[in-house]
Amino acid sequence: MSAGGAEVTGNVIESHDFGYVVGLGDGRTLMVNVTVEGIIMDVYSPRREGHALNVYHDHLGTVGMTFDEWADWIAGSGGSPV
Repeated sequence: MSAGGAEVTGNVIESHDFGYVVGLGDGRTLMVNVTVEGIIMDVYSPRREGHALNVYHDHLGTVGMTFDEWADWIAGSGGSPV
């Protein structure tokens, strides 16, 4: 699956205009939201058995940066792959 020219791998559960919901291999869910200002990522605990795929449980954390902050971080790392 492609997002703005970048290849997305993994178990993408849902895809929206604003981002992706990715199932991590250990049962957690990663929501990647792309806004006009930057990228916000939230992690949720594993789904409970019998619940619908779009039901997210305990919010484990959030990280986000504006596109300017991402560019500064990348430039400061020398453009090295992660």
